[in-house]
Amino acid sequence: MLFRKFVSAFAVIVLTACGGGGGGGDASTPAAPPIPTPPPAPQDYNVNFYYGDRIDYFKACIDLNLNDRCDEGEISTDTFENPEYNNHSFKLTTSDVNLQNFLEQHKRPYLIEVGEYEYDVVKNRHPGHLYLRELGISEEVNMNTFTTAITPTISWIQTPWWFFGGNDNGLTELLEHEMYSLLSSRLETVNSLEGITNEQFFAGVCDVGEESCSGYQTIYSDTRDNKLAYYFNTLGGFKQTIKNDYLSILAQEGMTYFGIAIDSLIPNLIEVRLNHEARALRTFLSDSYPNDTTGKYTRLSQYDPFTVPGLLQVRISYENLAGAWDGNYTAKVNTRVIQGPPNGLQPISASIPGNGVEPAAPYGCDVIMPESGFIDSICDHEASVYGLFNSAGIAREIYRMDFHQGNIVDSYIDNYFYRNSWMDEFGDYDYYSYCNNYEAAQRTNLDAQNIDIGYRRIERAFYGNWQDGICYFDLSYSSYYQYGLASIAGQGDLFIIFNSDYAGDEPSSVDGDYFAGLATIESVIEELGNSDGLDASSEGFIEDIEIDLDFVETLIDRVFQDSYPNGKGGAYFEVLFFPEGSSSYNKFLFNYGGGNDLYCKRDYDNKHDQALFLDSDTSGVISRERVQEVFDLCIPYLEFGFTFDNPDNSSPLSPFMGGGAYTNSTSNNSQGISLKGLSAEEKISVIRNMIYLEKRQKFTKNTEDTIEFKKKEIGNFFRHSHKD
Repeated sequence: MLFRKFVSAFAVIVLTACGGGGGGGDASTPAAPPIPTPPPAPQDYNVNFYYGDRIDYFKACIDLNLNDRCDEGEISTDTFENPEYNNHSFKLTTSDVNLQNFLEQHKRPYLIEVGEYEYDVVKNRHPGHLYLRELGISEEVNMNTFTTAITPTISWIQTPWWFFGGNDNGLTELLEHEMYSLLSSRLETVNSLEGITNEQFFAGVCDVGEESCSGYQTIYSDTRDNKLAYYFNTLGGFKQTIKNDYLSILAQEGMTYFGIAIDSLIPNLIEVRLNHEARALRTFLSDSYPNDTTGKYTRLSQYDPFTVPGLLQVRISYENLAGAWDGNYTAKVNTRVIQGPPNGLQPISASIPGNGVEPAAPYGCDVIMPESGFIDSICDHEASVYGLFNSAGIAREIYRMDFHQGNIVDSYIDNYFYRNSWMDEFGDYDYYSYCNNYEAAQRTNLDAQNIDIGYRRIERAFYGNWQDGICYFDLSYSSYYQYGLASIAGQGDLFIIFNSDYAGDEPSSVDGDYFAGLATIESVIEELGNSDGLDASSEGFIEDIEIDLDFVETLIDRVFQDSYPNGKGGAYFEVLFFPEGSSSYNKFLFNYGGGNDLYCKRDYDNKHDQALFLDSDTSGVISRERVQEVFDLCIPYLEFGFTFDNPDNSSPLSPFMGGGAYTNSTSNNSQGISLKGLSAEEKISVIRNMIYLEKRQKFTKNTEDTIEFKKKEIGNFFRHSHKD
C-alpha cells in the first residue's frame, strides 16, 4: 500500500514539472491528470459438486456453445476445493462485461470433466444459475449425478458437431430454447411422479449420518448418488471396450468407408459417450429405493444386478478422407446397461427381446441373475459393438462425407435406422423388426443472412426387415424425397417436403417422372476426391427447392406431374410452420394418388384452443384450381411472424430442432403419432413415412418369397461401395 502511494505522488510531481512548457512566458495551469477507467469488476460463478470417487483430472466450465465439452475460450478452471467428504466446490471468474451480460440473458449449462485419467473423463452437468432463477428458487448451483441425468445434451446424430464452431452461432440460440424446454418437461415428471419439489431436487447431496439427510431440505444421500454414478459415471471400462471394438473393426483388412480404403488409416477422432436416460431416475428416486416404483424391481436388493436405460453414442472422424472431404460417422444406441455380476465380468447390454418372445416386464429383459443359473440367451449380449446393436430397442447409424466451404457444408449421407420391435396403435407389443436406409445429398447453410440454420436435401429411401443382425432391403421399391428447412431464432421453423414413389418402378424421364436422373451415392464416390462440392445431378435437385411459400405453386404442379393417373404412383407435399412461443404448428398438405387429401389446418395439435380445418377436400378428383384456393387461404398461417393468440412461451416445437410436437397421418380420423422423445432424425422419418406407414408395416412381414433382398451385415458397420 505504501509503495502504491509513493508511485502515485511521484507521478503527480513529474506531471507538474512537465506542465511548465519551454517558451519562457507565464506558466500555464497544468491540466488535471485523466481519471483512469477502472477495470471491469470480476464476476464469480460458484458451484458446489458432489463426486464420490477419486479425482486426478479436473476441468470445469460454462458450456457456452452447448457442445458438452470445455473448449478454449470458454470461462473455465482446472482447480477445485474439497472442504469435506465428497462435497467439492469450484469458482469460475470473468471480467468480460460482454460475457457477463450474455450469461444474464442466456441459459447455459455448467459442466465438469472429472476422473482418474484425462483421456477417459466423466462428465457431470447442471442447467445453470439462470435456470434456477427462472424456477424462482435459490441460485446456488449444486451439481451431482441427478442434475446430470436431467440436463439434456445435444445428440451428435441430429446435430453434427461442426455446427458448433463458435459461441455465437445461431444454432445455439435455437437449441437453448429446445434444451431447457425438454429439461422442464423432465423436471415436471419428477415433480408429479415422485412428489419432489424443485427446491429439493436442486438442494444437493448430503452424507449419510448428517442431520440434513433426515430433514426436508434434500432428498439425496451419498448412497443414492454413488449408486447412480456407479452404473454410469464409472463405466469408463465399458466405453473403452466399445471404442477398442470399433478400432478393431476399422483395422480389418479390406475395410472401406464410402468405398475408400481405411484399414491402414487411424481416425482423427473416436469418442464414445454413455449418458443416463432421464427415466433412470425412477429407480433412484423411489421411496423404496433401490426398487423402482414402476414395479419392475420389486424383488431386488441393492446388491442385485439390474438394468438401467442408457443412451450410448459414438462419433468417428477422418479428416480429408477423400481430397477435402471429411468422413464423419455417428451412431446412437438406445439400450439397457447391466453391470456384470461380482465375478468381475464386463457389463453387458440388454433390451426388448426379439420375435416370438413374451416379455417378462414392460421393457423386456430387466434382470439377469447368473448366480441362479438363469441366463436368457436373448437378453445376454456381450459388451461389444455387435452386442449393443443386436440388443438395442432402437439404433441408428449415419455415415457422412462433408465438404466445408465457409458457412456452406455439402454432404453425402447414408442413414440406417433399426428398430427391434414395434408397438401397435393399441399400445401392445408386436415383436417384428424393421430397418430403413436413406441415401441423401444435402447442402447446409450455417448462419445465413436472416436464417440461423437452414438446409436442403434430396433423398432416396429403402425399407427393410431386420432379422438376426441382418437388414434385408427391397431394392426394387424406393421412395424419393426433397425437402428444406429454414429456422429463424425468435420466430420459428418453416419446413417444406415433397415426396413421390413410382409403384415399385424406377423413375423414368420418358414418363416425365420428376426424380429421373438422380445420381446414386455409389456413382459419385469414385470422383469424390477430385470434387469441391456436390455432383451436378444432386446439386440440381437441391437447388430446385426453395424454402419459401412462393415455391408452393411449383410443388402443386410437381404433384400433379408425378401422381396417378399422370404418373405411376403417388406424390404429396407438406408445408409445416412451427411458430415461436407455441407447442403446436400449422400445416398445409396436398396428397394425390396415394389416397387423395387436401387441407389447411391451424393449431394442428389443438394446444392453443384454435384447432380448425380452415378448408379441406378429399374428392376423388382434385383440380389445380382447388389446390391453389386452399393454399391461398393457408398462407397467413405459414408465414414467419405468425403467432397464436395465447402462446405458451415455449420454443418452436419443430421436430427438426428437438421439440416434442405431434403429427398425424393425412387422414383426418387417424390416431396421432407422438414424436415426443425422438431425435430429430427419427422425427423426420415419422413425418416422411406417415403416409406410407401401412406399406411399411406390410413390407416388414416375412415376404422373402415375393421380393428380392439386399443384405447388410450389422457386424460390418462401415459401408462398402460395391453391392453385396
